[in-house]
Formats: sequence, C-alpha cells, structure tokens
Amino acid sequence: MLTQITHYFLKPKKNLFLEVFLFLAIVFSVFFVFLVQRNQLASQEICELLKNNYLENLSDKEYDRCLNLNSKYEFNDSKKIENFNDWFESFHISHLYVYNSKENQKMWQGESFETGIIAKLIFGKWKVTQLLVKDSQIKVGDEILSINGRKVVSASQILNTQGRFKVLRAKEKLVVQVKFTDVYYDERLFAKSIDDQWSYLKIPSFKGENFGYDELSLIYEKLKSKNLVIDVRDNLGGNFVAMLRIASMLKCEDKKVGLIFHNRKDFQGEEVLTDDLSDDQQIYQVNNNNPVYLNLFRTELCLNPGKIVVLINRQTASVSELFVQILKEEYKNLKVIGSNSAGQMVLSIWYSLKHLGSGVMVSVPYAWATANDKEIIEGQGVSPTITLSFEQMNKFENSLDPLLEHVWESEGVRHVLTQEDQSKAPASYNEDLKPEANK
Repeated sequence: MLTQITHYFLKPKKNLFLEVFLFLAIVFSVFFVFLVQRNQLASQEICELLKNNYLENLSDKEYDRCLNLNSKYEFNDSKKIENFNDWFESFHISHLYVYNSKENQKMWQGESFETGIIAKLIFGKWKVTQLLVKDSQIKVGDEILSINGRKVVSASQILNTQGRFKVLRAKEKLVVQVKFTDVYYDERLFAKSIDDQWSYLKIPSFKGENFGYDELSLIYEKLKSKNLVIDVRDNLGGNFVAMLRIASMLKCEDKKVGLIFHNRKDFQGEEVLTDDLSDDQQIYQVNNNNPVYLNLFRTELCLNPGKIVVLINRQTASVSELFVQILKEEYKNLKVIGSNSAGQMVLSIWYSLKHLGSGVMVSVPYAWATANDKEIIEGQGVSPTITLSFEQMNKFENSLDPLLEHVWESEGVRHVLTQEDQSKAPASYNEDLKPEANK
C-alpha cells in the first residue's frame, strides 16, 4: 500500500518536471531564434545604410565584412555597438559612428545623467570651469587631484565617475562626495559687450534651433559696431545654415563661400543651399544636387566688425571648422588663436536604428564640404594664424581661461569677462544633420 501511495504522488511530479523542462526548452528555442534574427537584422540595417549612403564606395568585401562583424549569437547590444565602432575606425574618417541612447540624448536634447562638473586641463592641472548643478560641494576654480584614489586623465572621466573627489581649493585639500544627477547643457549663443571697442561671442554649437532670426537679433544689439572675439572652442558642429547665418552677419555680402559635394552623380547646375534651418531641407538638396553651393544670405543684421579674433581648439570640429576656414578666406587680417582644430569636416546624416536597442543611431559620412579654395579639412583641420609660446601664456597660469586672457591683454582690453561669463557655455555635443523623421 505504501509503495502505491508513494508512486501516486511521485508520478505527477515527474510529469510536472518534464512539462517545465519542455516549456523552458521551447522558450529558449524561441528566444534563440529571435536573437539570431535580431542580430542579422541589426547588421543588415547598418550595412545597408553604409552601402547606400557612405560618401566613398563600399566594396563587396567590406559589405560582407560588415554583415559578419557580429556573432549571430551575441546577446550584449553594447558589445555589438563596440564591434561596429572598432571596425569603423579602420576607415580613418570622422562621423562614422554608432551612438547609444545616452549619447544621443546628450547630443540632441542636451540632457544627461552625470556629475555636471566641467573641467579643463590648464597647465597640467584639472580645473573646474563650470558647474551644471546648483548644489554641488565642488566649486568653480577647484583643482581636481584624484577620483576614488585614481589619477584624473580626462574631462570625460570627471563627468562620468561618481564617488570621492579629492580637490585643492585655496591651498587646502578637501575630499567631497559627488553623485550623478540630471544635467542640462545650455547651447544657446552667448554675447556680451566688453567695452566701447570690443564684444565677445561664444558659439557652443551650431545647433539649428538656436539660430532663428529672432535669436540672432538679440545678440546683434550686443555685437554691432565692435571689434569681435568669436569663441568656437569645443564646438563640435551642427547645422550648415546656422553657420552661414553667423557668417552672413559678419560679411554682409551676397557671395559664394563654399560648397558641399559627393561622388554619386556628376557635377551639374548651380544649386545654392537655401536659408532654411530644416535638416530635412538640407539633406534633400544634397541628395538631389551635386554640388550644393554655400552662399552668404542677405540680412539686415549686419555687424561688419573691424577686427575679428577667433578662438579654436582640438574640439573645434565639423561645421565650426568650415566656419573658421571661410572666415580665414574672407578676412585676410583675421587672427585665429589656439590649437589646430579636429580635422573632422564631412557632412554626415544620422539614422535611427531599430534593432540595436531604443534610441540607438548611426552617423554616416555622406558628402565633403569645403570653402572656396576646395581644400579638404577632413584629416588635417584648420590651423591657427598665431602660435603662442609657453612664455606668453605662462603668466596666465592661474586663470580659468588663459587663452582668452591673453587676447584681452594683447588687444589692450581692461574690462574682461567675469569668471561666470567665461564659463557660460559648455562644450557642445551636437553634430551635423539628422532627418526630421528620426528626431
């Protein structure tokens, strides 16, 4: 009897175990098929975009390499993105990159979850130049000595690491706790009249939404009839028409200053980029014409400055490089001060991806862009017209902006920007064109 009872209770359990096993096997099989299909679609999506839009012809060998870059069984989306970007580096061209959702949100909406501490390497010291959070224990002017006991090696590390920050403040070493928080990057134009001779214009990016004529009329009043310092350091680019509107305010002349061209069709016609900030409109013109000429626009907001000094650095990239190159051609006495720019001047188009996670996008170089001299900036950048020695700059070692301080002194300007003014606009995270449907 006992044996029969035991058998009775064990039998259903054996069936239950079998049913669970079969259920899990089915789920795993479905997941496995889904994973393989998703990975194949992800590779095909990126490779087709590259094949159809890359400014140089993509060989059959490269296309096959692209399709097989990731394993069919790779589970980690971040690893897949990393594999694509590692391969893209072999192309030796800028703006060919897959961006994750966090990077895209920061670049296009100016929103991020990080420390909000903007720091720059000044004479070998990491100095805090701006804070994007109000209630921080870190102060502008602090020197960051270490983070969690490790040496500071980059501005990105300061933005993307939370924990124990060891800082030097007024000769006193302090340890403060830093946590991530929601931050917003304000990339609007910043203009200020310095004295009766000079004005200062900071252009954090050429993001189109900040370059409507209403916005430009506001800065016009602070800049007109002045010598002008234009600061495009850390400006990673943006919208071509936005750039041309600023150039038009400076030159006040209807003339051709550059062109966008590609190798998809023969040169034909005299198409001119229209005065329209829409990314879609610019993409449409470049898609359907070769070349598209860059002309200055007629505007009542004519500055016509006397002297122009432009500040650039290694993070001056893309459209901002073209802006400086155009000014160098148009103003023979233009002073360009700083370090050589990034050398990342191609027109790229951004595409949303459906199979690599929410918010993931790929930037594909689509066309070349240059000023009238037809010198390609890509790979070489724009060089300054004035090279400063260590001795010239060393006297400003305690400043949060030695380069700007040098300009004011060399031009005999006494009323300089305040510390708050100098750090008004952080580095930009915007690049080139994105179809309206993908925003």
